[in-house]
Amino acid sequence: PLYTRYLTPADYGCIAVLDLMAAILGILVGSGIAAAVTRYHFEAADRRQRDGVWWTGLTFLCASASTAVAGAWLARAPLAQILLGEHPQGTYYVCLMLATVWVSAVVQLPNTSLRVDKRSGTVVGVSLVGLLLNIGLNVALLTIWRMGIAGVLWGNLLSNTATAAVLTALFVRGRGPYLFDWYTLARLWRFGSPLVLTGLLATLMQQADRYLLRVFLDMEQVGIYSLAMAFAAGLNTLILLPFGTIWNVVMYEMARLPNARQHYAAVYRYATELLALALFGLALMAKPLVALIASKPYYPAAELIPVVCLGYCVYSMHEHFKVPALLAEKTVNLIPSYAVATLVNIAANIVLIRVLGVMGAAWASVLTFAAFSFTGLIVNRRIERYPYPFGRIAAVLAGMVACYLALCAVGAGRISQFQWTLLAMVIWLAWVAALLGRVALRLFQRRWTGQVLPGTGSQMSVAQHELPPALLGNPPQR
Repeated sequence: PLYTRYLTPADYGCIAVLDLMAAILGILVGSGIAAAVTRYHFEAADRRQRDGVWWTGLTFLCASASTAVAGAWLARAPLAQILLGEHPQGTYYVCLMLATVWVSAVVQLPNTSLRVDKRSGTVVGVSLVGLLLNIGLNVALLTIWRMGIAGVLWGNLLSNTATAAVLTALFVRGRGPYLFDWYTLARLWRFGSPLVLTGLLATLMQQADRYLLRVFLDMEQVGIYSLAMAFAAGLNTLILLPFGTIWNVVMYEMARLPNARQHYAAVYRYATELLALALFGLALMAKPLVALIASKPYYPAAELIPVVCLGYCVYSMHEHFKVPALLAEKTVNLIPSYAVATLVNIAANIVLIRVLGVMGAAWASVLTFAAFSFTGLIVNRRIERYPYPFGRIAAVLAGMVACYLALCAVGAGRISQFQWTLLAMVIWLAWVAALLGRVALRLFQRRWTGQVLPGTGSQMSVAQHELPPALLGNPPQR
């Protein structure tokens, strides 16, 4: 709400384009090292060897971040021209963005270290304090000092620096004496280097549309589209971040479980349905939410939100489809899905933006994410096939789309915003009951009563009715 009242859509668009460049530099700097360190952490024979993996990765990150940011700083003027056009403060904004990139890149491993150690409470605590600090700084810099775009960039830099200081101190305290090993670095690079290409392609796949909107339309349309994407991407991240935090560790443990294939399929079903429910709720409430928290120039974003919500639901499926490649250490198998999706994204945006305007970019995101997830499925099924319940998921998504269209047909221009909100809540709660009612009942019976009511079944396999034990807190069977 603060951004939309103190920043114009054009200002919001400038921030979105700077975020695109920051993401590209962050991937070049990171080189997939965080994922590689996580992988080889579990192969280390003892604590000293594990600490060496982490220290080696951090050393590489510091060196690569300094090199990349220094090179970009030397080219800051032409870089600002490419990104922001003739903006009078473009070079200043680029310098602030580069400083934030360096801090964010270096803190990757301290943050990942806490996650691998399953110190979720510490991660959440530090992240929450950093978020509150970021909000406080942005509020002060936007409302009191009226710094505009620079206020947002300074707020991000200062809050990231404070968070990085805390996480780095925890890392140094918990990882023992410094140890660097060239052989370990070679292994990390071998695993992580394919992720650089996939990371770049992923960034272009998700954010190239902002730049193409600037080229074909204007920065104001970039801002409106970015707000719509922020709603969907924010909710998607809010759900997937805690899931991914533990999933990137648990999926390796789950591989040792009996009937692991069925367990992976069960996680896919429940995770996808939960995310679909959340995004469906956002789609139903898009108009009231945008009217509540955004200023009038941003109202067109409400029409885009349902479309991009559908895209993000499909996008999340790749988190499951890539599991066979990660387990087999074939990260090169991730490249085709990113490459195909990037090509689809660029081509679809060029065509659809010209025809449909900003709505064309929203539909291009759906096509892009579908190409991304299902290309990954096709490629990785050559390694191992999991019995994913595609029929059920397709039926759920089709039903949600039909319900949304029915609400639009009934409510467009005929009912008040309050009536729309009430009807949307009824529809959403009906879907919650349909998808989660039986599961909630079984978990309640199993956890609290130790009994199963007649007709619900006394013996249920994990693959059919329950989440895998590794996600429920039960130790894996070895």
